[in-house]
Amino acid sequence: MKPQIGVVTLGVDDLERSLGFYRDGLGLPTKGIAADGCKGDDRHAAGAVVMFHLEGDLTLALYPRSELAKDAHHHWSSKLHRVQSWVPCRQQRRGGSY
Repeated sequence: MKPQIGVVTLGVDDLERSLGFYRDGLGLPTKGIAADGCKGDDRHAAGAVVMFHLEGDLTLALYPRSELAKDAHHHWSSKLHRVQSWVPCRQQRRGGSY
């Protein structure tokens, strides 16, 4: 099995503005902001995310930087930190298991 990257998540300061850039400026297909009804708090990340399903089973996800830091249990400062997460995607083997 060859390792490959399946999801690249970018932490963004402004989710709606970033959605406009990637969708309208770059022409990437998306259904828009998803899970925006999942509210977070001081310790738990909110759910709002934008996903772009690209060729080769690659997904580009945009997630608010402050919420991504909470999800990673990382103290966030808008001027000091840049947080990204990388999720590996595995090819499905015969028989339906990974």
